[in-house]
Amino acid sequence: MDVDFVVKAAGVIFALSGWFKVAYDHQANKPKIVGKLLNFLCGEFISPSNKKYTVFMMYPYLLNARKNSVHILDYEAYIKTPKLKKWQKISRFYGLERVQELIFNSAGGGLIRINDLPAGYIYKKEGPVQQGIPLHGWVPFLADGDLDAMNATHFKLVCIDANSKKHTVIQKTDDLIPLPLLMQIANIELPPDMMPGPGC
Repeated sequence: MDVDFVVKAAGVIFALSGWFKVAYDHQANKPKIVGKLLNFLCGEFISPSNKKYTVFMMYPYLLNARKNSVHILDYEAYIKTPKLKKWQKISRFYGLERVQELIFNSAGGGLIRINDLPAGYIYKKEGPVQQGIPLHGWVPFLADGDLDAMNATHFKLVCIDANSKKHTVIQKTDDLIPLPLLMQIANIELPPDMMPGPGC
């Protein structure tokens, strides 16, 4: 084999590996939001025009899989139900920041309270989503009252960052964490009928 050919081939490989590293570093530095929807609370809202809506208070837990931090500007949400075979968008509920406390009824008739709500909204928390540092909190959404929203089987949360890039988190309802565990993370109070009994 010709020595000049080997030297030239080695030079080409070295040059390509350098460009590969540049491309890899560029891709690795693009923010990528990952995480999950921990759980949600559902309630009923009656508008001033007497229209009925279902309120979804979602609690996402977000991480950045890459080094560059990023700020999230807004959120979108979609659900699937047994009757719906495609994603159904539900609307963001803006303006709840003035409400200090929300109360939801549990299945057993007790009350679930979200305390100190303005400080608990994810979009009110300072700082970007960073690698290794989670960002979590409440995001409110609204669905039409006739949508079978209470029986949702899948959720899709879309996080829109400051560069208008969309990051998608998809969650099955079966993979949500129990509300007593969420109570350790979020500032909520659960009624006795929702609390697990003492362990053995």
